[in-house]
Amino acid sequence: MRWPHSVFFWLLAALVIGFTQNALGLLMHEGSHYFFHHNKKASDLWCDALVCLPIFNTVQGYRTPHFEHHRCSGETTDPYFELYGEYPTRQHLIRCFLIDCSGISAIQKFFKRQVCAGSGKLGMNNPTYALPFFLLVQFLLWLLLFGVTGKWYAWLLLWVAPLMTVAICLNRLRTIVEHYPGFQGIQVNRTSLTGWLEYLCIAPYGYGHHLEHHWLPQVPYYDLAFTHRFLAERFDFASNDVNSHGYLHTFRRLVHEIGELEKSPRP
Repeated sequence: MRWPHSVFFWLLAALVIGFTQNALGLLMHEGSHYFFHHNKKASDLWCDALVCLPIFNTVQGYRTPHFEHHRCSGETTDPYFELYGEYPTRQHLIRCFLIDCSGISAIQKFFKRQVCAGSGKLGMNNPTYALPFFLLVQFLLWLLLFGVTGKWYAWLLLWVAPLMTVAICLNRLRTIVEHYPGFQGIQVNRTSLTGWLEYLCIAPYGYGHHLEHHWLPQVPYYDLAFTHRFLAERFDFASNDVNSHGYLHTFRRLVHEIGELEKSPRP
């Protein structure tokens, strides 16, 4: 079968690959909590080789700010705070998404991570195998995409471009829904109960159970649905913590709240 070289097909393929890269990013999160293997060193090695290096990261590079996020969620010292904590206007929010779509956010994030790794800040030193494994993995991806499409630039258009745009936008959307404080202006960790489409495209592997993950970070994602049911029988979850309408519905509600806060600034 010959690869269809229509613009629509290339865009569709890039979008699907972007959703796949988003799923790899969530598996990277699983690896950061040592869920790949009972031996921590083996867990990191498998996670790097199969998940992190294909998406230009290492599990240690992700783990350091992520564990800081667990410790400081909702505070200005949270490394993720810029993704959810300060949107003074809806125009500011739109501008952030446009910057994500342009790939600028990905470049800034990549260089910031390399500077931190090079300086040893927060212990973000990459393992010695990271660079040679990274080059090998990316070469294999280039070879695969070249073999499928017959175009040398397929790796740039179908792997690098989605990683710098689609995955980055989904991460911002997801983080806003999971943590934006809204009118309350306090620390928030929301669970989003998704349908099958949002499950596949935005939060696979049970990632939507974010409140439960913050409460019990030692529980793997595939057990969080059971954990949610177990806790729901014993606790009265507030509507701000459990969202039964999914990410997109809640995102629209939060955008409306940002608009209301423009008129009435948060005290």
